[in-house]
Amino acid sequence: LVKYGDPNASAEAIAAGDGGHVGTFQQLIQRFLAMIAFASAHLPDGDFAAASDAGEVVSASFYSPVLDETRAYAVYLPSGYAASGRRYPVLYLIGGHGMAPEDLAAPVALFVGAPMQAGDVQKMIIVFPDARCHRGECAEAAAHANMLGRDGDGPRFEDSFIEDLIPHIDATYRSKPSSLGDASNPPRLWR
Repeated sequence: LVKYGDPNASAEAIAAGDGGHVGTFQQLIQRFLAMIAFASAHLPDGDFAAASDAGEVVSASFYSPVLDETRAYAVYLPSGYAASGRRYPVLYLIGGHGMAPEDLAAPVALFVGAPMQAGDVQKMIIVFPDARCHRGECAEAAAHANMLGRDGDGPRFEDSFIEDLIPHIDATYRSKPSSLGDASNPPRLWR
């Protein structure tokens, strides 16, 4: 019920944001903006300066040695990025099961562009990794984690994210580099 609401909700309850979905459009936008505000408030040394442009979405790809394939991603470069020369924190937003990077990038840019441009939230690079199913490996929404597979050699999506995508973003964009991309000292994601 916490994740999807009441599956037996009435039409009135669904219209008010309950039921087997993400809520009303207004609730969805409010939850997203609350997450952006939280990230903005907790990232150090933020750039809150007003800027003249609204930022831009770039579609790109990177080669993942871990997966031995090229993977797509989209990146939102914040307002003022092109002219500033400054480094920015990075927020990674992984889409829902089967979503292309552009499925999230365009709406997110629409809703964060103006607050970043106005200086209401700090500027950050937002990366949207590919969440589409490749090679038939999507099962039970596990495409964002390492998959053991029947013989122990399933796709290593989590490793690819940490060992390939994060270092690629740090090398390609003016990010504040993360220690997560250090393959010699990989992070422990579960404690």
